[in-house]
Amino acid sequence: MKVGITGANGHVGANLIRRLLKDGHHVRVLQYHYHKGFDGLEVEVMTGDVNDNGLLAKFCSGMNVVYHLAAKI
Repeated sequence: MKVGITGANGHVGANLIRRLLKDGHHVRVLQYHYHKGFDGLEVEVMTGDVNDNGLLAKFCSGMNVVYHLAAKI
């Protein structure tokens, strides 16, 4: 299954990535600034902002599931 994750650098996102990869899923992440939470992992990375509708449409394209975990604190 192809899975997209926004907010992948946060605690929940970083742990979700590891679980999905362990289960054999393809993972695409939307990176805003940082990538420490998924450094060294076999993920597809797109860089941008969830407020960019065009980018978000491309990010979601082809995904079976998208977990929206991005937040502004």
